[in-house]
Amino acid sequence: MSRNPRKLENLSNSIDDRKKNVSDLLQILGLFEIQSLAGSPPLALPHAAPEASDYSIIFIDPHNLGRSKIAEGYVKLVREWSVRTGGTWRIKCAHSAGMRVRNRSDCSEMLTGLKPPVPISDGNRRPNETAMISLFDNKYFDYPYKAGIKRFIEQSRSRGITTNIFKTYDYILVFVGRDYESLLRFQEALIAAKGPDVGPRGKGRILHLGAYLSNHGKPVEITDASKAKDGTDSRANWNVTTSQIKLAVKAFLKNESTWTQPARGDQQS
Repeated sequence: MSRNPRKLENLSNSIDDRKKNVSDLLQILGLFEIQSLAGSPPLALPHAAPEASDYSIIFIDPHNLGRSKIAEGYVKLVREWSVRTGGTWRIKCAHSAGMRVRNRSDCSEMLTGLKPPVPISDGNRRPNETAMISLFDNKYFDYPYKAGIKRFIEQSRSRGITTNIFKTYDYILVFVGRDYESLLRFQEALIAAKGPDVGPRGKGRILHLGAYLSNHGKPVEITDASKAKDGTDSRANWNVTTSQIKLAVKAFLKNESTWTQPARGDQQS
């Protein structure tokens, strides 16, 4: 059994049962039943949200082109939905980045020096078009703010992580166990090189987003959408991945903050 103190700190704190959005989850339950969970890390238990102040989150995947962009865009949509219906909102910023991206990163050499190494690409690319269609090309959030968020996300460029990530963000959310483990190794290497101040207690808590869609106590691996048979991006497959992300994000917001989903029919200002 691992006795890694950083891992124990990230996996501990709260053991309260999480309430799930059961009606939504049942729509994609069939997918979870066939999901391969081999090699997944232990379930990342939720942490209590900060009591007195708002907090910041960042979504991390390898290339900052698909899943992390969907999650970032969805949080921005939910923020508008919540605030415009008079609800509470605790997140002061929601960003995304890619662990394998050199653009705007100051730690590429450290990442490639890990064991096993994290391969790095240049980045600075626009998000996956089909992934963006799966998030925005539908009837949901059909208000003027949707167009602005869509434009902002689609015009953004993929960027890498930086050495201040564990200082800047309260929650760092990943989609698969491999990235969870890589971030832990990076955190350990960073502390060894620069000291504990790079990761102050209470900041930079790494969570597996799939833990909020747990399957028999294990996180669900939220993987990139698989390609179609002809090798092209599949809208249908990205729709499934986007549905997983949306469900997990809503569960995260409910459990780690005071967020309450607006009631059906609530008027938006």
